[in-house]
Parts: sequence; structure tokens; C-alpha cells
Amino acid sequence: MGTPAGLNAAEVDALSKLDSLDSTKAGELRETVSNSYFERNGFAPLDGKCGAGNCFDGVYIKGNQVIINEVKPLQANGSIKLSGGNEGTGLKTQMSDEWIVSRVRALRATKDPVKVQLADQIMAAKDAGKLTTVVSGVNSNGMVIVKVKP
Repeated sequence: MGTPAGLNAAEVDALSKLDSLDSTKAGELRETVSNSYFERNGFAPLDGKCGAGNCFDGVYIKGNQVIINEVKPLQANGSIKLSGGNEGTGLKTQMSDEWIVSRVRALRATKDPVKVQLADQIMAAKDAGKLTTVVSGVNSNGMVIVKVKP
């Protein structure tokens, strides 16, 4: 069971338009609202994107705690679906340990010094037990955050 996120009036208003958007715009809005929520709660957002592969929807740091957030549509029945493994790409199930490590490798492969530093921060947090993985399920009624077990 997830924890309902306390959204502000602007976030709730933005989500009220969600069902009228195409899937790309809806995905962008879900990520924007989720990012806004984490920022309002004291987490510094970092750029976890790595081109077409996307890597992470959100990476946040607060103190020595690192959060990786995957944003998904929240279904009417409360379910959230992560992407399963893909034999064609070699990617494992989203948010699994193997998937996270593969996405960290993709960040490093960009050779962008900022993204390489982020990859190092994620792995250091993982090694220190300070990495939390969550999925934010978002629909026009709000957002639910589910912690993913390691």
C-alpha cells in the first residue's frame, strides 16, 4: 500500500488536466508534479536523465540520503505497473537492483562529468545503505508513493 502524497493546490489543479493530455504530455506532467512534491519536501533534484534511455525519472538528495523515483500512471484500482525485463535490450525489471546498476552505468557512459558524479553518488549511497527507491503513482486524483523493497 502506498502513502498518499500531500499535494498543494497548484499540483492538484495541474493534475485535473491530466486526462485530456496525450500520453507523452501526461507523462511529463506526472514527472513535473512528482518533482515539485519532492522539492517542496526539502529534496534537491538532480538530473538523472541519460538520453533516449531515460535512466531515472527522478533522483533527489537530502543530507546523505539519495532517493530514486520512478513515476508511473496510478490506475483506478490503485495499481502501478513497472516495466518488466526486456531480453532485446538486456534491461532488467525497473527498480530492481540490476536495473538501477545498469542505469548508473548508462549515466557514466554519457561521459558528462555531472552525470558521472551523480552515478558515483548513487552507488556510494547504495553501498552505505542510504539509497531509497520509490515509485510515484500519479493520476488526476493525486499521487501515491510506494517504497520499493531492496
